[in-house]
Amino acid sequence: LEYGADDYVAKPYSLDELAARIRAVVRRREGRASNLLDLGGIQLDPTKGTASRDGEPVELSAIEFRLLRYFMEHAGKIQSREKLLQAICGDDTELVTSNLLDVHIHHLRKKIGSERIKTVRGLGYMFMKDD
Repeated sequence: LEYGADDYVAKPYSLDELAARIRAVVRRREGRASNLLDLGGIQLDPTKGTASRDGEPVELSAIEFRLLRYFMEHAGKIQSREKLLQAICGDDTELVTSNLLDVHIHHLRKKIGSERIKTVRGLGYMFMKDD
């Protein structure tokens, strides 16, 4: 730790502890104190699996939740369809139908507001930081 390491995990360790430590390092790198993501009236709590818009709970499917989390963690940056599919499906992207992403983005737009997710023709989608 004195030579610049951020954290240390001794063996044996649990995968849950390792995952929690990785999330903590990512939060610190991004300058956040908690897991809660809050952008433009949309709040997402990955640890509780909850989402809200302007304080009102929003019911999301598991895929919509993963998609919104990815968008919020990468807000203001264009995300390709391939990156988004990998975020919601993992390595099984070749098994999904061609319109899976479009359908879930459509449902997500209806739930959080269509102005939040911008289509960037030929490049992908972008989650807007501000209203």
